[in-house]
Amino acid sequence: MRRKRKYIVAFSLFLLISILFFVLISKPKEMKIKFIQNKTGYYTEINYNRVKANKYKLFVKNTSKITVFEKEITNELVKLDLLYPNYGDIYVITVLAYDEDNKAIGQSNEVDFLWDTPTFDRTGDYIISKTKDRSLKINGDINTNYSIIYKYDKKQIASSLIRNNQTIYPEKVFSYDKQKVTAYIMDGDSIVDKKNLYVNTERISPVKIIDPLANKEYVVDNYYVKFTGGENANKYELTIREGDIDIYKTTIRGSKHFYVKSNIFKPNKAYIFIVKAQYNDYYELEQKHELGIITRNTDYVWPVHTNRHFLVNHGEKIELGNVLQNVKVIYTTDGSTPSERNGRFYQEPIAINNNMEIKAIAINSYGVKSIISTFNYKIAKKDIIIYLSPSSQPGNLGHRKTPYTNEREIMNRLTDFLEPMLKEKGFIIYRNNPVKEDIMKFIHESRRAKADLHMPIHSNGSRNHDVSGIKVYIDSETMPSYSLANLVQQDLVSIYYNKLNPNSRVTYSKGSLGEARPANIPFGIFLEIGYHDDYYDAMWLVNNLEEIAKSLTGSLVKYFGY
Repeated sequence: MRRKRKYIVAFSLFLLISILFFVLISKPKEMKIKFIQNKTGYYTEINYNRVKANKYKLFVKNTSKITVFEKEITNELVKLDLLYPNYGDIYVITVLAYDEDNKAIGQSNEVDFLWDTPTFDRTGDYIISKTKDRSLKINGDINTNYSIIYKYDKKQIASSLIRNNQTIYPEKVFSYDKQKVTAYIMDGDSIVDKKNLYVNTERISPVKIIDPLANKEYVVDNYYVKFTGGENANKYELTIREGDIDIYKTTIRGSKHFYVKSNIFKPNKAYIFIVKAQYNDYYELEQKHELGIITRNTDYVWPVHTNRHFLVNHGEKIELGNVLQNVKVIYTTDGSTPSERNGRFYQEPIAINNNMEIKAIAINSYGVKSIISTFNYKIAKKDIIIYLSPSSQPGNLGHRKTPYTNEREIMNRLTDFLEPMLKEKGFIIYRNNPVKEDIMKFIHESRRAKADLHMPIHSNGSRNHDVSGIKVYIDSETMPSYSLANLVQQDLVSIYYNKLNPNSRVTYSKGSLGEARPANIPFGIFLEIGYHDDYYDAMWLVNNLEEIAKSLTGSLVKYFGY
């Protein structure tokens, strides 16, 4: 018996050790980094720890979370050559691992460090001349070993002394007219910091991207990226970025547009376009502009929308448009079916001088057409009745690390802001009782009130708590409320913290939402404003309830012409 007990104990220990070993070997490996500083500079040491990836990138960010240095890396020791460090600033280092699709699959620990060696003052102008202030300031603790030297084309041309944390440009520097001269802070033979100086150099004028438009949606296609400005530059650079990865870069001279082929884009992604106007390698003088777009599939075109309700004043002008910017909109006003061979291409607002039926379609460059949208405009006015239906769901809890308690409470607090705003504008408002009533009661009350608009107000949730964004639901693309849904969606995204979230869009509920079904609600939009189980969405919601109410009020005022 005693021997049997020993075997049981031994087997149990073996099993426990095996389980612990399995847990240890199956635990995902994590990269580890540490910061090293010596007389030659600042470094990061990386232990990749057998993390398998297609590429690795090191990032240095300042306390405002702006990336000031990034580099694709392969070595275990990387020098941190920050372009414009500032004495006394704190920076944070991290390393990310990416797969073949440029998706981050691993991250190192974060390490912060203090830049404690002297630097040139960055607030001064990089263009110098004899007629300007000829002093150059230095920040930090200066000892007797420090001096300033000046180089042109890698050759030393002058030097100067530091007194009271500043130096005076030597006369020799100004003889290099229209050239770049580099000043160095030296600690003996070691370079501590440098600053490029441009002698009597012309400034480059600001540059602005005019096509594509910022924060808009486009069918995946070939693009002409057009810009203005950039005078006095002799080259222009375009970079296209997906997330943290630069996926495309090209440089042109002379013309002010880039041609980009469609094969670098994928649908339902956000991309950043960055245009820089430069002169030679005078990078401190460059001008740049950046904006983002969202790409969509080529096989679906959203319906044409309008900016106004169907009851208008005589002579009022209405607008047609599409979520997708690179489509053609064709319309008719005689009741005929619009097509590429029939109708007018929409170019400017349409005046409504009598009752008018407008039919419109949108066509992308692949020949894919939207459904035909029909707008029956009438010269008439009436008081608009709106039924507000905030959430009655207290069980939908917000992210546990936020003040978002539950959906019913927060959405009703939002409606508490919204209701008086709408009444002040002249709308007639009805509102549900989310504590004592249910959805069918809300629908019955709305129909009895003959509401011109039924508007449920909710927040969203996802199964894995990993989704964010703003959605405005209608039952299908044929719903007459599509135009209003699009207007509300776009206005909400304009105040949302992430304007390039591909998940933010008008969405078709296809019978799944009782308060959006056409059999129940003749004209309605169902709001899902953010995801309450996402930390950032939940924080944005609770901190911006009044702003969201103002946005909704503005959308309804525009659409109904109040």
